[in-house]
Amino acid sequence: MVSKEYSEALVEVLEILNMLEDEDLKKIPTEIIDFYENYKSLTYNPHIEFNGDISSLNLKDKTKEILAGLYIDYLCDSEEEKQDYMQKLKKQEAAYEKHLMESYNPDKLFQSSQIPENNSEKSITVIEKENIVKKILNKKKRLFKK
Repeated sequence: MVSKEYSEALVEVLEILNMLEDEDLKKIPTEIIDFYENYKSLTYNPHIEFNGDISSLNLKDKTKEILAGLYIDYLCDSEEEKQDYMQKLKKQEAAYEKHLMESYNPDKLFQSSQIPENNSEKSITVIEKENIVKKILNKKKRLFKK
């Protein structure tokens, strides 16, 4: 049993594999394609419109991961091409990690919430409470003054 996310990603992967030329599709073992067919979601219907640029497609992250693995394992024509692609993936991962570190840096995260200390003297105001008798008398005096 595979997760819902994975089974939906397999539907997208199969949709993209159907767009490949026969020559490239033959590079991928039939066992893998059969596995994808067996575990794909039966209810998910992706809306993939290929217009020449695969980066413009709105694909699930899991789909991108599966496609990257297929490309590295089966579709790269040479070892050099495979290494170049792996380097690109490492650079993207490093840039993403740097972005996360800048966004969620614990040192900066709490900076804005810290209250700056004010070196001026602080004074405490003492409020005298009137007892109940004085309050009643003061109210009566105000009523008679009017």
